Amino acid sequence: MKKQIDVLGTCYSIRKDTSENNRKLANNNGYIELLTKEIIIEPSKQGADNLENINAFNRNVLRHEVIHAFFYESGLSEYVHNETLTDWLAIQFPKIAKAFRELKIEK
Repeated sequence: MKKQIDVLGTCYSIRKDTSENNRKLANNNGYIELLTKEIIIEPSKQGADNLENINAFNRNVLRHEVIHAFFYESGLSEYVHNETLTDWLAIQFPKIAKAFRELKIEK
């Protein structure tokens, strides 16, 4: 599976890989290659008895990596490697988006 996303006018490809094929995924669920504009994720298979939790986890990993790309493409290079801020945004964004929708201020 290969997808693409526009991040502030820059096209990033998104692809899945495994830690067996890709050493960079050995200790990470995903990462971003800034030079080649790629987001690579390894879908979680842990706790396969609960598909809803796995899918939510995988969506959060992808959101996390996309936020790294937005920091970079915004010129906020000092935040590109800030895992705390990136993770906070990835986790809280759905709640923020819901609040904006409820207030009809999402656009």
